Amino acid sequence: IGVPHVDGVPLVAPTTLALRSVVPSSGRKAPSGPVSRLLEQAASGSKSIPPLRDVICSVFSKKNYSEASIQAILEKLAPSLKRYDSAFRLFCSLGMEMGYSFPDVTLPQVVNVLSTMHQVSPSQASSAYSALLKFPDLTSLSFDPAVRALRRRWTTSVPKYVVFWKGEQLVAFLAAQKLDRSSKVHVRARLIIVFRLFQLYRSFDLSNMLRVLATYDGKWFVPTRRKGWANLRWDRVMSIPSLPDFCPLTLLRLYLRLTPEGASPEGVEPKRVFLVVVRPF
Repeated sequence: IGVPHVDGVPLVAPTTLALRSVVPSSGRKAPSGPVSRLLEQAASGSKSIPPLRDVICSVFSKKNYSEASIQAILEKLAPSLKRYDSAFRLFCSLGMEMGYSFPDVTLPQVVNVLSTMHQVSPSQASSAYSALLKFPDLTSLSFDPAVRALRRRWTTSVPKYVVFWKGEQLVAFLAAQKLDRSSKVHVRARLIIVFRLFQLYRSFDLSNMLRVLATYDGKWFVPTRRKGWANLRWDRVMSIPSLPDFCPLTLLRLYLRLTPEGASPEGVEPKRVFLVVVRPF
């Protein structure tokens, strides 16, 4: 919704979520058998586990921390306590299914539960591990060889752009369409398509691109703030001189010439190339 379509196919840069149906997660199949059933039982019992905040408070109280000190610690940990709470409860419930009772557990027992949890849900195991590091007696957990091996697997991710739509079909379709270089509508649509196709721009990236082009060392750049960037950066614009109808740089320069009303007066902060990238334009 709100993005260009070609033959009914939305031209949106692929994301990890969009790839789940076509890219297996590192080749890992959903596990089944005793481990999976064990985690299912733990999930059903996790609601009876006290919140992560309460357990941390109890642990520090037993270590004779003052009330003020405990509150200061909890305030500092507040964002992560909420983030890791469900995974921590699942970890504790799974530990109980395996015969352990947190926090009265040994380091090897903690590692055993994490390893079992990882077999079914690596993301939950990773979050549980982050929650466990909040406990003073488990700070050495990160140095355990087995945990270090798990951490390496948790940080391995599938590249977001492994799979794309069939580019040859799209290019063939566009090549068959005559580009009206005097039409703002036609040039705008083609510009959005080639930036999505060749520059892998999402709608967020396109909406933050400014009406400025600069050259350095024979290369052209445009200021934008792409997804994941905290601030504006100069992003290189691809140039394909042999294919002007598919060249991001050529089309961008043409569109800027066709839309002089969007230019800012000298000395004023430049406006965005696209005021909106959702319908109606």
